[in-house]
Amino acid sequence: MDTRSPLVWLLLLLVLPRIAQAQGLGQKTDPKFELGGLFTYGKLREIGSTDSGTGTDVGGLGVRFGYRIFRHLDLDTEFNFLPGNSATSGNHVQGFAGAKVGKRWTKGGVFLKVRPGFIRFSRDPFGVGKPGAVFLSHDRAASTEPALDLGGVVEYYTSRGFILRFDLGYDLVHYARRDVRSSPALPSFEAGGFTTHNWQGSVGVNFRF
Repeated sequence: MDTRSPLVWLLLLLVLPRIAQAQGLGQKTDPKFELGGLFTYGKLREIGSTDSGTGTDVGGLGVRFGYRIFRHLDLDTEFNFLPGNSATSGNHVQGFAGAKVGKRWTKGGVFLKVRPGFIRFSRDPFGVGKPGAVFLSHDRAASTEPALDLGGVVEYYTSRGFILRFDLGYDLVHYARRDVRSSPALPSFEAGGFTTHNWQGSVGVNFRF
């Protein structure tokens, strides 16, 4: 019996974990995921009318999730809750998911974003009644309109893995055509069928992991 065999196995048991650990450290990559919160504020123009002078200010809170696909390309998603006037278009929910493209440095980055999405109104902004509503009821149907968020992003990176993010977006919202019936005694009329152009900014904090 070779007495050296137990010694060889003992050395392997001691050395192999250290080799694996060293390889793992050598293959360590930058975090690819981001998660955070934000405050957003903007103006939705022409709600319920083609008159460019009408609209409403919106502000609210949201969450973001990002994934770094390539060095200069991220998947960027965002959901916002915007409290509104219950007598008009009610609360709004925004959702966007798309691409964020740009350049990162040690302390910061600059990007362009293109994110299709939607905005949902708890009360139709043109006054479409809720199906089955009784005569003279003020109940309105909810409505969801397609949207597109275009704009720029500036980020600042802290030493603890946090990201301070500033967005300025140029949001397009398309209101589909719909029939509105304001009274059983009056004929319905057509509303919507146009696209609005809206500015919206946000500031938030993300964490990389």
